[in-house]
Amino acid sequence: MPVIMRLNVLTFFVLFLGINFSLPVWSQPAPYPDNSWDLDTYEYLNIPPIHTKWTTTDLKVFVKYMEMIYQTDKWSLPRKSSPWSGKLFQKMTNNALFAPIHDGNLSIDERIEYINTLLDYGNFITTIYEEANEPHERFGAEVLSCYAFLSQTAVEVRIFMDALQAALPDHIVQQASFQKMFNQSTNQMVAIIELALGKLETEQSRFAAQDVEIFTQAIYMLIEKNWTIIPIDKQKAMIATSKAIIKTSNKDVQKMIKSFMKRLD
Repeated sequence: MPVIMRLNVLTFFVLFLGINFSLPVWSQPAPYPDNSWDLDTYEYLNIPPIHTKWTTTDLKVFVKYMEMIYQTDKWSLPRKSSPWSGKLFQKMTNNALFAPIHDGNLSIDERIEYINTLLDYGNFITTIYEEANEPHERFGAEVLSCYAFLSQTAVEVRIFMDALQAALPDHIVQQASFQKMFNQSTNQMVAIIELALGKLETEQSRFAAQDVEIFTQAIYMLIEKNWTIIPIDKQKAMIATSKAIIKTSNKDVQKMIKSFMKRLD
């Protein structure tokens, strides 16, 4: 099972997503009813307003109160296409959340604290929407959106490490502790992308075709942009997984993956 790296302490905690890659191929289950609330209600419950720039503190507050909602009534979680909560879900998974990672006006320590919080946050939102073993009802597009967000987060962390390596003095960059942290950021990125590919390989029939196509495009774009820093053995594994995905995919997904593989030649 993949792990999330915490940059400040060089330790790991388990990414708990309840994944079982030996799952049978499910038929597409019905999505849960949309019992989500309007934005005013979420804000009343102390969810940070969507029109503000979310800080490290806001992310922690979000996790705290969203967990309370999940424990009380998971059907009240924000939904991607909901007329009531769709804008909140878009905020939850928006690329704007990556901006502080690369904000040169913040100190390195502040940016690392934000990264660690954002990784916790991405892990959290993926966990609460993920229900791999539920055969009849489940969240749909929300699951794939969270996997895409978590994958992009890992890529942004790797980009941050590249910038940090370029900015720090050689005697720091060459230290074993820094090299370990740098390599871990790469390993983490690869592990989470592999997890996303696993969703396509084992569970794509459980999601609407359009959602699968959007997810496929997002994940393979990340893979292609970062192909040269993915270890050779992992490249081979991703190609093998991609060939397996093609066998059970619709024509649009097949076309995207085949086009990606062709560009590798």
